[in-house]
Amino acid sequence: MGDKCRKTVRFKEDLVAWRYLLADLQERNKEDRKYISHDTLARMIGMKMITFMKYNRGDIPRISLHYFFEYCRALDIDSTEFFSGLAKIIEKDKKENPDDYK
Repeated sequence: MGDKCRKTVRFKEDLVAWRYLLADLQERNKEDRKYISHDTLARMIGMKMITFMKYNRGDIPRISLHYFFEYCRALDIDSTEFFSGLAKIIEKDKKENPDDYK
């Protein structure tokens, strides 16, 4: 039997989006000088910890936009700014790695 917990990412933009969320959280932790742990983040966005760890590992079948909206709401972030930044990052990655999106 194969290793069931190791799956490939079906959609690169999901992985880029998840990493963008984590990078945004890390940046906010530095700016606000308060630390929000991964456990706290998982609870804030309503994600089970086991699912959260799978996402961190790169085991992302499809990611729900619900988690991003919950993140913006929990940290009082303007969602239009967050998603415009996310779109820019995905477009940049598509230009840098076009073969990953075929």
